[in-house]
Amino acid sequence: MKNRWIRAVQPFRQDLRLWVLVMLLLSLFRMALIGVFHQRLDVASGFGDVLPVLLYGMRFDCQVAGYVVVVPILLSLLARGLPWRRVAAWVRMAFGFLFVVSALWMFIVSFNFFAEFDSQFNHFIFIGLEDDTNAIVQTVWKEFHPLLWTLVFLCLCAPLFMLVRSLGQTKVEASSTNAPSLPLVTRMGVNLLVLILVVLSLRGSLGKRPAQRIDAAISTDVFLNKTVLNPFVALAYACKDHARLNSTAGLSVFLPTLDLDAALARLFPDAAASNNLDDYFLTHAKGHAGQAPRHVFVMLMESYDAWPMLPQYQALQLTEGLKGLAAEGLQVHSFLSSSPGTMASVAGILTGLPDSGLQTDLQPQTRLTYPTAVAAIFRRLGYRTRFFYGGKLGWRNIDQFAVAQGFDEVYGSSHMGSWQHDNEWGVDDEYLFEFLAGSLTDEQPTFNFILSTSYHPPYDIDVVAKGYSVTEIPASLASIYDGAIDLPTWGHLWYADHEMTKFIRAANEQLPNAVFAVTGDHYARKFLNGKPSAFERTAVPLVLFGPQVLGQRVVPKNAAGSHIDIGPTLIELAAPAGFEYHAFGRDLLDPKQVRPGFGREFVIGPDYIAQLKPSFLLEAVPGTELPAELPSQLDLQQLYNDAHGVAWWRIRNGAQKKGPSPKDSTRSSTH
Repeated sequence: MKNRWIRAVQPFRQDLRLWVLVMLLLSLFRMALIGVFHQRLDVASGFGDVLPVLLYGMRFDCQVAGYVVVVPILLSLLARGLPWRRVAAWVRMAFGFLFVVSALWMFIVSFNFFAEFDSQFNHFIFIGLEDDTNAIVQTVWKEFHPLLWTLVFLCLCAPLFMLVRSLGQTKVEASSTNAPSLPLVTRMGVNLLVLILVVLSLRGSLGKRPAQRIDAAISTDVFLNKTVLNPFVALAYACKDHARLNSTAGLSVFLPTLDLDAALARLFPDAAASNNLDDYFLTHAKGHAGQAPRHVFVMLMESYDAWPMLPQYQALQLTEGLKGLAAEGLQVHSFLSSSPGTMASVAGILTGLPDSGLQTDLQPQTRLTYPTAVAAIFRRLGYRTRFFYGGKLGWRNIDQFAVAQGFDEVYGSSHMGSWQHDNEWGVDDEYLFEFLAGSLTDEQPTFNFILSTSYHPPYDIDVVAKGYSVTEIPASLASIYDGAIDLPTWGHLWYADHEMTKFIRAANEQLPNAVFAVTGDHYARKFLNGKPSAFERTAVPLVLFGPQVLGQRVVPKNAAGSHIDIGPTLIELAAPAGFEYHAFGRDLLDPKQVRPGFGREFVIGPDYIAQLKPSFLLEAVPGTELPAELPSQLDLQQLYNDAHGVAWWRIRNGAQKKGPSPKDSTRSSTH
């Protein structure tokens, strides 16, 4: 009887071994990910927290394993004669080899992606696809050691290929071959059971619905939750999110009910109902009581975090220049970038609209000028508008985007410095600011937007030679420093801060009636350890400097904002009372401004910062305490969704909210 059962299940034994191999490799990767990045574990997490993550992650591994074995198993069901067994064996080996090769590369890429972005595959992969390919390749070559990883890949391939090759065996045990067959009904039952098991594997669940990403947040440890998905599933979700967001149904990502009217009413309660979204953005300047700036500078500094400005990190001396400017000017402490990516943040500031994940600069609507575009508004105020980028103007066609959004003049790295001081991303900051300083003139008012590049891979500037004096980790920080980031890397932030501050000080002497707004395009993902607070890993600074313009102005206690608020804040300093302009953001120096700031999946208030996804987290902004009445998770999520849903529609479909249905609209409207 035993041999009869062996004969019945014989066709599937090698398929089961392939399934086990897939499960084993995916589980080993998850354990390796947790082990290598264990310093990011919450201090309260122990084995009891890790074990459920490992077990639950196997549900997603089952899905991948199911897809790998489903075709070989279907062929095994047909394997009644030797030729069919051989076909099934060859197909099984082919699927096994394909999985091993793809899995090893996925593991390597995912590991390095996690090290850089603190996450498995997400929207950053699509930003990279639209980025400067040559610059990315050079950066990967210098920073991520592809030859070493290729060697690792080859070393792991050899033993795994031997395992997969063994799955191609078609030899059947003689004892089972000679045994009589089970009854037909029983054999059909065995086949049906195998198919049911395959379906369950593909679902990753015994319940009413398959395993889904929403189920991955099973731990109170944010880091552990990021390891539940395997790279294949994480990549699949990233592709699905990107496709949905960029489709005509993308509004439902933020507003499932597709109710733009309700969202606009919540965001702009004082505005009259209109079919045109831009009517809701219409604003009248209050009029600045002091002297209007003759020159306005917006400094968007590459990867400029807010955490180095906190008192506990002063020993690193990374942002002493900006802290000095803040002491003499104004600083908004509760401030977020529009996006964790450069171009999306540039678009957020220049268009004045929240980043809804659409890659705003690539949308057809962006070929025309948004009424909320800050440069176009300053042009209406009589300012000459100028754009300075330390990188190559061909990157993401940033020059065309700048012109479309209201800039009269555009300059890039080809205008600055020598090729000897250029890398794949552009010129060193000193040459950017040297060129900018040489272009200063007081003949007419100017609005200037500056985007720097130096605090960015490949981190090849000799910062010690430039003057960065911290050569070893300060004793006050030694206990929390994990050694993952070296001091010369952080020294590039010091270098950028030093060159930017030197320019501002000199320009303020030459053009005393000027105002400077300094912020970061996004956080740098370079921390002392793997467990930064929510504020430390997301916030960027906003410092306003210009003694003659700012006068006795102060930052209200309730001030909190993001990139979209920079334009209105500066316009209110420059525009006469009653001047009409369009703005999605708000004047951060207005005490009546109560809306929080929006980052990617984060909301910040004057005394709190809230992470919305993948799990809700609420922390106090450094130097404050959480309010007695905590903000509601549902309210914050609704406000975030309203803002990004309205922005999505404006960027994707234009100003008219009626006419084409939100469900199927592909129509573009004029600005």
